[in-house]
Amino acid sequence: MKLIGNYLAKKNIQKTREIDDKTVFHLFDIVIREEYGRVGGINIRPRYYKNGKIFVDIRNSNWANELWLSKIDVIKKINNRIGCNEIKDIGI
Repeated sequence: MKLIGNYLAKKNIQKTREIDDKTVFHLFDIVIREEYGRVGGINIRPRYYKNGKIFVDIRNSNWANELWLSKIDVIKKINNRIGCNEIKDIGI
């Protein structure tokens, strides 16, 4: 008898998870602080999460530009911490 986990691993099927906004915000804060330090964590704050998109509040255009340039890397790092491709975009 074969295990379903082995079958899914061979088929490379992504598992989906139901994740709440508090968890997403916590992981977002961790990744932002890793990327930009304490000052970045103060200036880039998550506002709300809906349908795989994190909407953020940013204090000025310099931080908005910085996040826009590294948005794909931030999304990948958050998804790696979640364990699946839950986050699709960051709304700046």
